[in-house]
Amino acid sequence: VYDVANGNGLGVLNLDKDPYGTYISGTEKYVGINHNAVGLFSNILYYNNVNQGGTWTSWSNGDIIGLAVDATNGYAYWSVNGTWQNSGNPTAGTGGYALSNIGSNGTYVMGCSNSTSSTEVNFGNGYFGTTAVSSAGTNASGIGIFEYDVPTGFTALSTKD
Repeated sequence: VYDVANGNGLGVLNLDKDPYGTYISGTEKYVGINHNAVGLFSNILYYNNVNQGGTWTSWSNGDIIGLAVDATNGYAYWSVNGTWQNSGNPTAGTGGYALSNIGSNGTYVMGCSNSTSSTEVNFGNGYFGTTAVSSAGTNASGIGIFEYDVPTGFTALSTKD
């Protein structure tokens, strides 16, 4: 689970399917432009540069985008300001995007894109850059501080997992 503020694209990359390091080198325009990743860019979910459909809320600078990845069952879920998108319910395991589309059994990492300003990421330390979250959501594991509630069964990525 992690939050992003001030970004305009957020997704999951499969490093095992990116032998040329196109995402790492920054040559891709946004997450989801090719088959190695899926990304929510404004209000469109992209995989292989194709709109995947669904119902997604547009966001703007200052909104907080959340991403929960269920690596065990192979799904990703996005939220905008604490509201899970596209009828997604990470706790119930429904409405997620199948990570098998970007390659199963991969090394999945977070990717974000931004063409107009800086991107600030909170991996659970409770800060976006030097700005603390304004209200800490609930987190059953007690690992990490996020702006909104962490779904039941999810936690911050850490060495304590």
